[in-house]
Order: sequence, then structure tokens, then C-alpha cells
Amino acid sequence: MPDYSDVEIIKRAESLANDQFGGTLATIHSDDGTPYPTFVLFQFTEDVRILFGSSKTSQHAIDVTSTPEVSFLIDNRNILYKSLDVTSTPEGSWHLDSQSVFLQEGAGFDRVIVEGTAVLINPLHSSYIQDLDELTKKNWLAGSFARQGGLYGIRPRRLTLVEALDPVRHTVDF
Repeated sequence: MPDYSDVEIIKRAESLANDQFGGTLATIHSDDGTPYPTFVLFQFTEDVRILFGSSKTSQHAIDVTSTPEVSFLIDNRNILYKSLDVTSTPEGSWHLDSQSVFLQEGAGFDRVIVEGTAVLINPLHSSYIQDLDELTKKNWLAGSFARQGGLYGIRPRRLTLVEALDPVRHTVDF
């Protein structure tokens, strides 16, 4: 499998992120310390941050205030529907020796995991207006959530790209 440079990993991650309107934010529940996953609308920025808007009273916003270390999953699970159209036995697509739609370049079940620190971006911060505009440009509803509640950003510690069924994890540490 290919050995990507950090720049190539980020470009591939950005490409996947630009095709997806939402992802899974995983926080640590402030009440009992258990994992708390939730779906959020997001924007992947050029400087490899994840932006999202949220009510300040949502569980994930409360969790971020308590424990800002988070994980964010971006995937193209919509590719799973293609298997139903292409093969009569979609479960066969998941075997490594299969030459199915999942193993074709650009058509695999790809994932990006961003681990980092989530912060509420202060409206007085120099990046706030640009960040809010960028989020709103991708999805007006995400921008609305940010304007009504708060604009959050995840500063990455690590980005991991996994393509199709390739066991190789392409990682960039920041």
C-alpha cells in the first residue's frame, strides 16, 4: 500500500471531509466519564481544524467544557449502499481478496479520525468571523447552530487516515 507524506495524508483527509456534511464527535460524558458520541455538522479547515456549531447546553458542549480532549470521526459510510447495487452478496465485498467496489481507488470505505482538543472560539478572537463564514459556507445550518450557541474548533493532536480495507493507518502528529 502507498506510503503517503504528511501533506498527502492531510490532502486525502480534506478531500473526504469536503464530501461529508457531518461526522461523529466523541466526548467524555461529564456526569459519569463514559464515552458520548454525537453527530455534528462540521467544516475541515486548511489548517486541519474541525469547526462545528452547538448549543452551549448540549451534552457534547457540556462535556467539552469539562474534558476538552475529543475524537472526531469522518467517514464515507454512504459507500456501503453502493455494495447493494454492485454485488448480489455485499458481505463478500469485505474480504481482502475481493475485487469489489470497496477496493477500487477512491471508492473504499474510508475513515479519518482527528484526535485533539475542542475549544469554544471566542467571538472576539481574530479567526472567529472567518471560521464562522467557512462553517456557514459549507452548511448554513451548522453556521446557525454556531451563531445561536457557540462556535467550536478542534485543534488536532493526531490525524489518522484509513482507506478501504487497508490495514495501514496513515498518521500525522501535530
